[in-house]
Amino acid sequence: TDSLPKVEETELAPLWITGREYGKLRGSMTKQIVGAKTVAEKNKAIRDQALIMLMAECGLRESEVCALNFSDLKVMKNKGEVQVRYGKGNKSRLVPFNKDVVVVLKSWIEVRGEHDGALFVGKGGDRLGTRGIQRMVAEMGMKAGITDLRPHRLRHYFVKTRLDEGASLIEVAALTGHSRLETLRRYG
Repeated sequence: TDSLPKVEETELAPLWITGREYGKLRGSMTKQIVGAKTVAEKNKAIRDQALIMLMAECGLRESEVCALNFSDLKVMKNKGEVQVRYGKGNKSRLVPFNKDVVVVLKSWIEVRGEHDGALFVGKGGDRLGTRGIQRMVAEMGMKAGITDLRPHRLRHYFVKTRLDEGASLIEVAALTGHSRLETLRRYG
């Protein structure tokens, strides 16, 4: 009743996939592209690979991926960057990416063709929504033998990997759009 002791709340550490799991996921995505039986199946697999790698290698939220347009990408020979215009709290940021992401994005752009609008679309040509991304990520996880794969676990993988590589909390916060460093300290 009124005399019960107050229990301090503690935030749980975020869940991320391991480097080994990410390797399995990438291998599974490549197998799906190579083993596709139809052009439509192959194109979808190429799209899914580009989307998942952007999330895992750039730390993007699914809502940020949904909002991406072709004009938000700058793809060069061995690197690139993505402009996140509509991050949480309507904050924007610029996130660099590596050659691996360049390769898969170029494959997707080749399939999709250059457009002015949405980078990722579904079957009907409409912008892919968060529910569609959540379903696709879970399905790709199951195919790779990763249970309960969710988009945010890919984002957490990005954060954990960058911190383990020696990036500062401030650098990772800038890349991910986190406003509180305390949020990132939970990855320790």
